[in-house]
Amino acid sequence: MARNSTLTARLGYIDTQATFVQAALLAAHGAGARAGGFRVSDVRFFFLLFTNWVEHDVTRPSQDIDLTQVRRTLERLVRAGHAEAVGTGAGVKGLPRGRRYVLTGEGLCSLAEGLAARERAPLEEALFGVCFAASYRDAVLSRVEGRARAPSAAVRRRVERALDP
Repeated sequence: MARNSTLTARLGYIDTQATFVQAALLAAHGAGARAGGFRVSDVRFFFLLFTNWVEHDVTRPSQDIDLTQVRRTLERLVRAGHAEAVGTGAGVKGLPRGRRYVLTGEGLCSLAEGLAARERAPLEEALFGVCFAASYRDAVLSRVEGRARAPSAAVRRRVERALDP
């Protein structure tokens, strides 16, 4: 039986999306550090970019993610202590808009390890995982954790191990 990723088990995403959602969260975290965190739209951008890399936009056009799904995912990560919301914004239906987010050390490790733990992933996702690790590992490791803190040595080692191509 295939092992579900951390994001799949915790947030209910179908297994085929979890790889790209986890990668999108990690990439958005890495890219958003200079701006004081990443936005919901940043996660969706990376999700679409990564699914385009493996041509899921052509072969599986129904596998998209909308901003509400990303926002709810981030709010769940905040409640679980895997992310922090930085900034405020007025919300619609209880969902905050205009917020920026950063991953905590535990969130960073959990997402990286979940992405790496996909032993029985389809070939294109396995290859994507290796390419992602080779391309984004240093960016993810060099970015802030929480409110402008560098990742601890233990977090850094766990993420380095998980994202070793």
